[in-house]
Amino acid sequence: MVIQPGRTPGVRWELEQIRRLASPEHVLLCMVSFWREPQAYEELTQLVQQAMGIELPRVVPFLRTPVFIYFRTWFKLTDQSLDTLRNKNLPEGVLSRLKPLKDKELQRINFESELARLLSADEKDKFLNLIVNHAYFRGDWNPKLQPVSYTCPLLWPLTGNAVDLDYCFLHPAIIR
Repeated sequence: MVIQPGRTPGVRWELEQIRRLASPEHVLLCMVSFWREPQAYEELTQLVQQAMGIELPRVVPFLRTPVFIYFRTWFKLTDQSLDTLRNKNLPEGVLSRLKPLKDKELQRINFESELARLLSADEKDKFLNLIVNHAYFRGDWNPKLQPVSYTCPLLWPLTGNAVDLDYCFLHPAIIR
């Protein structure tokens, strides 16, 4: 979910609900309206601290361009998650191929990439969601900054911008 925090009384309630109900990887805070507005951003940081228990980076209003703030989620297979998958009738052959991922903590995109590498195409189609849904995950509410790019993606190679196209187009965080 993309959030453009405002300065209305309902923002605190919205932030509290997001923290209570949403997984960190599904939250994207748009800070465009706080760029070059240090006083307004200071008020927002206090509100976010009170409502979500998150300390936002102080540099946001002073950066060269506006930014988005995003969060990450980490996944791993534990003994408990493997037992749950066994009880959900995941075939033993598939379970044995998952052993290299046991207790290895990865961001979701890397976790799914490793699963895709370990499973056949048919197994991936059948079992990927089951495995991801039963893996242990840890939400990381430490804010990360992503600058807003105003340049057309076709010009990125010429302007010195770079992007991980696999991540952006094959694994969009907003859709998950």
